[in-house]
Amino acid sequence: MNSTYIYSGSRLSVLASKLLSESQLERLLSAKSLDEAYAVLHDTYLSLHASNFKPSGFEGLLEAGTMEARKAILSCSPEPEKSAILWLPYDFSNLRTIIKAVRQNLSDDETLSKLNPFGIFAPRELLTAFRSGKMRRFGKAMESAATEAMEAKESFMIDLITDKHYFKELSEIASRSKDLFIEKYSALLIDIFNIKATLRLDAIPSIVKEDVLVSGGTISRRFLKDKGESKKSLIRLGGEKFFGQAVERYEESNSLAPIEKKLDEFRLEFVKRESNFNVFSVASLVWYFESVKNSENIIRAVLSAKQTGLPEKELRDVLRKVLI
Repeated sequence: MNSTYIYSGSRLSVLASKLLSESQLERLLSAKSLDEAYAVLHDTYLSLHASNFKPSGFEGLLEAGTMEARKAILSCSPEPEKSAILWLPYDFSNLRTIIKAVRQNLSDDETLSKLNPFGIFAPRELLTAFRSGKMRRFGKAMESAATEAMEAKESFMIDLITDKHYFKELSEIASRSKDLFIEKYSALLIDIFNIKATLRLDAIPSIVKEDVLVSGGTISRRFLKDKGESKKSLIRLGGEKFFGQAVERYEESNSLAPIEKKLDEFRLEFVKRESNFNVFSVASLVWYFESVKNSENIIRAVLSAKQTGLPEKELRDVLRKVLI
C-alpha cells in the first residue's frame, strides 16, 4: 500500500476533468469543415499544442497530447516501474511494425515515421537493435518475439506472435509486482486476448490455438477450445446482459467488431471501478491514461470524418456504433 498514490490520483483527476467535454464534442460534431473543427481544439485540453500543427496534421497534435499525458504520469508516479505497464504495449506494437517494414524493404526513415514514441524504448534504438540482431538488450520477451515473428509466413501471425509475447511479459511483470490491481488487470487483458484470438482463429484450422493462447488469465483453456466455448466464456466474464447483444451481432455479421467494442467497454469499466476503490495503487494512473486515449479516439474519428466530408448525421451514427 502506497499512500502517495492518493496525491497522484488527485492530480491526475484534475487533469482528467479538463479532457474533451460533451459541449466541446458537440461543437466538433457541428463544425462544417475540418478547419472549423480543428479551431474548436484551441479551446480544449489540446490548446497548448494546437497552434503547432495544421488541421490536416491533427495526428501530430493527438500524439503531442498523448506525450503530455505520459509526462504527467511519469512525473507523479511513486513507482515508475509499475506504470511501465502502460508503455509496454507500445514497444511490442513498434516491434511488429518494424518487422513488417523490414519485410517490405522500407528505409529506416520510412519505418521510423510509422513508430510511436510512447514506449519504454526509443523507436530508433529499437530499430537499430533489430537490424543488428541485438534485441537481447530489450529483454527475453522482445528478443523471442522478434525471432519468432520474423519466421511467420502470414502478416496476421506477426500480430499474434508479438501479442503473445507481450502478454507473457505483462503476466510476469504482474507476478513480480505483488500489486493486486496489476495482477487483476493483467489477467483481464489476457482473458480478452485469448477470447478474441480463439474467435479469430476458428476459421483457420491450420493454426494450433494452443500455440497462440497465453497463460495467466482467469479463463481455463478448456473453455477456449473453440468458438462456441469462447462465446460462453465471454458471457460468463461479463454476463448475458452486458455481452449478449454483441454476441448476437457477431453471429449475424461474422464481424468481431461488436465484441471488441464491448470488451473495450468492459475493460474501461473495470479500470474506472478499481481507480475509485483502490486508491493506493497504480489504477488511477491507468484510468487517466485510458481517459486520454478515449478522448483522442473521439477527436480522431470526428476530424477524420470532417476531412473526408462525411455528413454530420452519418458521423453521429458512426460514433454511436463504434466509440466507447
